[in-house]
Amino acid sequence: MPATSEPRTLEEMRSRVSLARARAERAAHARRLAKAREIARRSRVAWASLMRSDYGLFRRMQRLARLREAAEFKHIVNHPDGEAIVDLIVETARRHCVSVVTLMGPDRTAPVLAARWAAIAAVHEAFPHLSLPRLGHVFQRDHTTILNALRRLGLRPKPQQEASCVTPANIDSLPEQP
Repeated sequence: MPATSEPRTLEEMRSRVSLARARAERAAHARRLAKAREIARRSRVAWASLMRSDYGLFRRMQRLARLREAAEFKHIVNHPDGEAIVDLIVETARRHCVSVVTLMGPDRTAPVLAARWAAIAAVHEAFPHLSLPRLGHVFQRDHTTILNALRRLGLRPKPQQEASCVTPANIDSLPEQP
């Protein structure tokens, strides 16, 4: 009996249909796999070509990143403790996995704020003689921003509120008038 003969029963017809579907699925899978392999091969070839031809571009990009980082510190360099301050900021940025440009920039997301506050605290603890305006200048922020960071970290106490009115609770603590 030839293989191309008409099916005689319903089961034989269903069997042939399922075999045809399985063959079609295997062929489609093989086509998809071949396409994926070709894309991966082209990607590897392109990446290798890019790495060979654009190594100079990669080096230039690294140099530009270093220059951008250095530009963030141009206002600190003339300070007598400038190099030590820069080292503290760079180390804090590295420890918090944040770039120095981001740490010194305007970003206010929680991880960047935590890193910036840690850098402010590190510089404040290492150089307690620096005033708040000078710390603000180092971090390119207003001195009240520096004060807020130090207060949030518990390095500066909040000012005590003076009693603005006389109450029975504070009447004994008022100075006597002559």
